Amino acid sequence: MDIKPKWVVFDVGGVLLDWTGGLKKTAEYLKIDQKHLLNIFFKYSDAMELGQISPVVGWNKVLKDLHKNPEGKNIVKIWLSGCRWVESNMRLVKELKKAGYSLAVFSNNWIGIQKSFWRKRTEFFLFNIIIDSSIIHKRKPDIKIFQILEREMNARGKMIFYIEDSLENIKVARTLGWQTFNFNAGTDNEMETYYQIRQKLLNRVGE
Repeated sequence: MDIKPKWVVFDVGGVLLDWTGGLKKTAEYLKIDQKHLLNIFFKYSDAMELGQISPVVGWNKVLKDLHKNPEGKNIVKIWLSGCRWVESNMRLVKELKKAGYSLAVFSNNWIGIQKSFWRKRTEFFLFNIIIDSSIIHKRKPDIKIFQILEREMNARGKMIFYIEDSLENIKVARTLGWQTFNFNAGTDNEMETYYQIRQKLLNRVGE
């Protein structure tokens, strides 16, 4: 059995935030297929997450490729309005903090979204560390950003429990010896997953 970790690390998109509703709402607004929109979006998402271009500039490039007229700033608002916070995991954040765990956010993110969107949720003030790709200028699955987080936490290996939806990112974490949990917002039974994580972490406090 894995040892009890000191740190619990949460991804945001796909774990604390289900972004699939944002994709759906944006595609409906633009009257295009979701897969087609996602394919064009992925051309610019890395640059957005590395902080090389703002989300407005990135979406303007997407719209230009799609031959659509709306302004990028409006599309960012539409996308975010369709996203859904995963309330079971938000509850878990509060419970883990109360139980004495140190908490970290570890996310590929767009410039400005942390302050304008995340911080509307009080749970984000419970995190000891926030690693945001748009600020660090490195993004997962680059192992260097994992190592930056390790240095910030002053923790290694099994002292870290990482909740992530991307198998590619989980693979990197496992090479570093982290404990991992693969979460899939929107398709997973979120309450079942909530109890699985709770069993692993909260029922072992005091061991």
